[in-house]
Amino acid sequence: MQRTLFIVWAVLVGLTVISAVTALEASSGSTSSGWIAATVALGAAYLKAAAVLRYFLGLGRAGAGWNGVFSGILLVILGGVLAAWAFTA
Repeated sequence: MQRTLFIVWAVLVGLTVISAVTALEASSGSTSSGWIAATVALGAAYLKAAAVLRYFLGLGRAGAGWNGVFSGILLVILGGVLAAWAFTA
């Protein structure tokens, strides 16, 4: 179990680095690169939240229904964030 948690933690760190590098590249000012950066960052945020829920908070032991509910909630929240960003960009 310790090894699994360490691997998940390493993946979370990697996703954070990918988000940061993408954001730095998008700071060049191009609108299309802003969309790409926002999509990559929110995709990474979804994967990170799902990993934390599954491995660190024990959602992996729950039924498929709970996994679906939390995945849906994450998608609604991140979709709202992307929509809010789109209207302010």
